Amino acid sequence: MKEKSVVFYSKLHSCPMWKLLSVVGLLFSIGMTIADDGVAKDFEFGAQFIRTMKKIIDSKNPEIIGTLFNPEFVIVGCNGTYPKEKLIQYLVMIKQTPGFTLKEARSSGATIDLVYAVTRPSTPTITVNLVFNKTEQKLQSAHITSCKKSFVETNEFIADQLINEEGQAPAHLNINRPGQTHL
Repeated sequence: MKEKSVVFYSKLHSCPMWKLLSVVGLLFSIGMTIADDGVAKDFEFGAQFIRTMKKIIDSKNPEIIGTLFNPEFVIVGCNGTYPKEKLIQYLVMIKQTPGFTLKEARSSGATIDLVYAVTRPSTPTITVNLVFNKTEQKLQSAHITSCKKSFVETNEFIADQLINEEGQAPAHLNINRPGQTHL
């Protein structure tokens, strides 16, 4: 019995298909390591950027904070779009630097997209997408993605969804009546 398994094993290793599969497996594992390494490097960069950003914000110096952003930087917030100057004013005024937790980091050509959860005492956690320009080594843009709609906005959205294609509200729904806006 032992002889048969040894013979089978030696025949298996002399088979060109076995060698081909071994090489393919090796290349696949190298490719996965390289791909994982790229993701790991992006995540490592994002974590390092948090530490640098916190130190800069802690300085409370508008000129130093301004070094984080490229000249055309804008942040799309829940209530509008703001230039970097408005954000710098806000960062100088806050008493405690927010906590940042990196959720995602991925390279996209000349930029790295960073997704952070931002926490402050007594306020809900918000999610912010930052775009970091690798060439300029500055933030290019930001977008707050976790804006909550008010009760009225939510119900106006639902009412808008109920309006049919001709622009008429269904007969049973009077969206122009005064009073509560919930359905």
